[in-house]
Amino acid sequence: MKTKSLLLFAVMLLMSATASAQQVKILSFNNSLVEANKQYAMFNAMCEAMGKDAFWTHRSQLGRTLIYHYNDAFSHQLLKSDSWNYILLQEQSALPRLSQEAFIQSVLLWKKSIISECRNKKAKIILPMNWPYRDTLGTYKEDLEKLKKSYYNASRDIPDVIVCPIALAFDAVKTTYGEEEWRKLYNDEVHPNIRATYMGTCMEFAMIFGIDPLDITYVPKGVDPDVAKMMRKMASKALADYKRY
Repeated sequence: MKTKSLLLFAVMLLMSATASAQQVKILSFNNSLVEANKQYAMFNAMCEAMGKDAFWTHRSQLGRTLIYHYNDAFSHQLLKSDSWNYILLQEQSALPRLSQEAFIQSVLLWKKSIISECRNKKAKIILPMNWPYRDTLGTYKEDLEKLKKSYYNASRDIPDVIVCPIALAFDAVKTTYGEEEWRKLYNDEVHPNIRATYMGTCMEFAMIFGIDPLDITYVPKGVDPDVAKMMRKMASKALADYKRY
C-alpha cells in the first residue's frame, strides 16, 4: 500500500510539473492601439527575456471594434485553432466611453463564443482599459470616469473577465509627473508612444504571471532605462489603484 501511495504521489508530481511547463497562449483581437508599437512582439520578447514560456498571437484590424472582429470569420477560425489561456479584447478607442452598453454586449458575445468555440472553455478575457484622448483635457476627468465604469461593469457582470487598467497608468503619470510627461505617452492624440506600450505590456505580463511590474527587468530598444523604471512604477501603482477602485 505504501508503494502504491508513493507511486501515486510521484505521478501527481509529474503531472503538476508537466502542467506548469505548458506554454501560456494568448490571443488578441485588436486594433491600432496594440498594433501601433507591435505590443504583441514586445510582450513575446519580454517573456523570452524573463524566462517565461508564453506567446501572444494577434489578429489586428486597424480602427475596428470588437463587434467587427466578432463578425469576421477568420477571427473565429483563430479562436477555434488552439487551447488559448487568455483572450485579449482591445476595443476601439472611443466606444467604451461613448457606449457602455455596446461595449459590454460585445464582450458578452465574445464570452459566449469562447464557451462554444475555444478548445479551452475557461479561457480568461483580458480587457485593456482604453485611455482618454490627449486633446480632451476639458473633459478628461469625466472621460476617465466613464472608461473606469465601463470596464469595471464588464468585469463585474461577465465571468472570467480581467481588466488591465492601462488608463489608470496613464493617469498615474499625469498626477505624479505632470501634464508634460503625460503628453509624452502619446504618438498623436490617440495612439500610445513606445513608452506607453511598454507600460501596458508590463501590466499585462504582471497580471498573467502574478508578479509586480517593479520586478520586470526587460527594457526594449527605444525606451530609456530611467523612463522604463518610471513606467514600471506607474504600472504597479495603477494595478494597486484599480484593486482599490
